[in-house]
Amino acid sequence: MIAVKKSDRDVLKIRKKVMKESEKHAEKNALLGMFPSVNSFEAFEEDHIKSKLTSDSIIGHAFKTGLIRESSRDAFLDFLSENENPDASSLSENITFGEIIDFIAKPSVNALLPHFSKISEKFQMDEINGPMLSRMKKGKFNPDSLKQCDTLRILVYWIGKKYPD
Repeated sequence: MIAVKKSDRDVLKIRKKVMKESEKHAEKNALLGMFPSVNSFEAFEEDHIKSKLTSDSIIGHAFKTGLIRESSRDAFLDFLSENENPDASSLSENITFGEIIDFIAKPSVNALLPHFSKISEKFQMDEINGPMLSRMKKGKFNPDSLKQCDTLRILVYWIGKKYPD
């Protein structure tokens, strides 16, 4: 057994707290990327009307990570409202979905799938597959496709976690 001095324990506590705060910051950015506004979450809920599990799992996750004070829709909507960024939904017109995928998909699109699978499972969303990502990368995006919209949300969540700033 290694003897740990009191000052070392204090340093460990501070490091743990800082790590938790940075993880919380990443979670916050990831969820706000998925839902930059109350309206975006309400549209998501409307699209997923048959699957209350999906929105409940997102709200539950926000509660578990300490982003909201209680596991309720109202608390989550308050969180979104308090953190809404009007500039968040605007993306440069000079960048394409394919360029984003090329930037993050090292060495290939398939390398991202295990990460996306964990996120889709966590939020009880449809799993993303490689062929769909490849089609979307080539510019074949249908904004009326629930699965493709969820793919974008999962991608944005992953980016928000991986690159929180």
